[in-house]
Amino acid sequence: MPTPEKFLSSFGFIVNSQFDGYILTEATATHTSVKRYQEYEYNIELIFYDIGNGQWENLFNILKNNISKEHIIKGQRNSYKCIIDYPSYGDAYQDNDYIRLSLIGHSYRI
Repeated sequence: MPTPEKFLSSFGFIVNSQFDGYILTEATATHTSVKRYQEYEYNIELIFYDIGNGQWENLFNILKNNISKEHIIKGQRNSYKCIIDYPSYGDAYQDNDYIRLSLIGHSYRI
């Protein structure tokens, strides 16, 4: 199983990365075993800070593009096909200069 950190970084969700006028200030994920050694689910929380000229719609489109590609990630012993469900605007919460986005990811042993 890919660790949550490895899962996040493979999609480019690394703290301090910039996304069109926003900086990723927090990226956390927890995982749940759906079918041991075969399938895992990741609950992902991303927090972005507007560094002055960010447009939420542009950030949303960039994120959708980042997660539209599946990734093959090597776990400790096996490789996994990893995907993230497409977000909707309802998955995001804006508070002043911060945007919190909740996502669900999946990994499937190949």
